[in-house]
Amino acid sequence: MLIEKKISSLLLILLSILLFFIFIIFFSFYFVLMPNYEFFNIGIFISIIIYNSLYAILLFNDKNITYILFSPLFWYKFISTLFFGIGPLAYYFGSSITIGVMNLYFFTSNETLSKIALIYLTSIVLTDCILLILNYLSPLPNQLSVKRTNKKLLLFYTLTIGIFFKYIIIIPSSLLGINAPGISHAFSPFIYIGIFLAYNIGQKSSSYKILFYILTFIEASSSFLVLSKEYLYMLIMFSSFTVFFHNKNLKNILITGLVSGVLYIFVIQNLFLVLRSTGDGNFGITSTTELESAFETIRGGAVVNGQNVASFEAWWDRLSYVKYQGYAVEAYDQQYPGETLQNFKYIFIPRILYPEKPNLNPGSEYNSLVQQSFSEQNPNSTGPGIFVEAYWNGGWLYLIYVTIYFSFILFYASKIIVKNLKEKNYIILMFAVNAIYIGRSIDSWFVGTYGGLILNMIVVYFFSVAIYKGLESILNTEKIQLNE
Repeated sequence: MLIEKKISSLLLILLSILLFFIFIIFFSFYFVLMPNYEFFNIGIFISIIIYNSLYAILLFNDKNITYILFSPLFWYKFISTLFFGIGPLAYYFGSSITIGVMNLYFFTSNETLSKIALIYLTSIVLTDCILLILNYLSPLPNQLSVKRTNKKLLLFYTLTIGIFFKYIIIIPSSLLGINAPGISHAFSPFIYIGIFLAYNIGQKSSSYKILFYILTFIEASSSFLVLSKEYLYMLIMFSSFTVFFHNKNLKNILITGLVSGVLYIFVIQNLFLVLRSTGDGNFGITSTTELESAFETIRGGAVVNGQNVASFEAWWDRLSYVKYQGYAVEAYDQQYPGETLQNFKYIFIPRILYPEKPNLNPGSEYNSLVQQSFSEQNPNSTGPGIFVEAYWNGGWLYLIYVTIYFSFILFYASKIIVKNLKEKNYIILMFAVNAIYIGRSIDSWFVGTYGGLILNMIVVYFFSVAIYKGLESILNTEKIQLNE
């Protein structure tokens, strides 16, 4: 099984306990004269945090955990804890400035927040139920044959592709204010494969272990220079999982997670906020003077766009998607549904053949609709997340449809990755580094990510494997001893 039978049974018990406590919260909410929406919402969010935390503890006792970490399943549970549990609590425990900033974007009432909490809860419970059922009905084969992979060839192949697309296409395009081709973003994560394989081969060759640290340092430095928290924290987590995959040291991964969280809350988020607010739309850090000034500003109590950074909990605001979701829920309830899911039929049509093809990630249009304004210099493309987007398009029925679709993709992508990693078929990493975003991107737009991106990652995987197999055949690696 993807999740072993004993752990699966414990997860079922945990899910039953969650439903029991939710029943108590519902009972105490609906059967009183004055319903307390604040108590109800806080109870739901804290229940999600505790449930997902216990889920993670159980999962770390599973024999497949080293492989599951590289699957979208783990990333989904991690991200849902942040966005469905920790983030929304800012409305009740954040500073007055933080709450004020979120309400300035879109004021969300306690009643609307309760509807959002129920959407979160429904998606989590239904997804986990389907995962447990599929885990029972579609187990991994009992016998898995180990496959030989030309790890050195795969290392240099993926590293070349990843570096080319990230540093030759994506970053320069951003500097020039040009949107890089969407497909390029499916190739750039190949750098992570190089990092994984460098550490793997480094278990026997110290020079490759050094390469692992060099790659990690370069990636961390470039992420900081271009002010990309996404690049930085994906690197930290992927590198940590790589070390855990080989050393099985849970203590190190917990320490890394704790230190990363503290740095994100107290340094990275506010520092990046200050740096991004300087200059005229500069992409990244342009001088050491600018960096020194930013640190001084943080220590002295920065004021960015009229808000004091020391009091404005930017990290919490970033984790709370409620201000983007409130409009979607209220619009549907007032008979103004969205139509974004109708664009799913366009994912197979290249834009070059159909220039009028709708934008599959309509973030700018959505945020303009919410705020009744549009900033050309700082367009916001953040959306309500796939589950609230589903509700916006078709209420509870669409939410169920999208959750079922998501659950099947989540399970089978995770199963394929775990099976191949157990077989040491590291070629699957060319799929896994993108499949991570199946679990990671529940905050994105449904059609663009769970239609277009999935199609791209499948095409990229088969194309990359074909090229790699061709190189392997041409180089005749059996004779030049690249096999590991």
